[in-house]
Amino acid sequence: MDANDGYARNFLIPRKYAISEGGKEAQAIHAELKTDERQKRLELKHARRIAEIISSKTIEISKTANEKGHLYAGISPEEIAKAINQQLRIDCDPARIEIIESIKRTGNYKISFLCPEGEIKFTLNVVSRKT
Repeated sequence: MDANDGYARNFLIPRKYAISEGGKEAQAIHAELKTDERQKRLELKHARRIAEIISSKTIEISKTANEKGHLYAGISPEEIAKAINQQLRIDCDPARIEIIESIKRTGNYKISFLCPEGEIKFTLNVVSRKT
């Protein structure tokens, strides 16, 4: 944005509404933006790789359940991400996992993995743990 020198020097810059164009602050902001863009590209690439791997897999979780197949505790996205990490050896962000229906019984469930191109569905198999 262009502003008169006096207005910028006396009002905008002291109140941190603006920075001088050639100053160190501007260089720091440009470097930070480049770093953010690079980080976003890496996250996007990682999410695509996970989606590609996970789309053809079935993840299995064993939990304690009663004789009728009712789980004593539901399954959270954090538990699913941990199972993906253990079974497929890839680091998965629990925030990208969307549970379509609550998981409170043993059986197969469709789970969504959110990636930039859309959501990828994979199968979660919940089995009863032998105690």
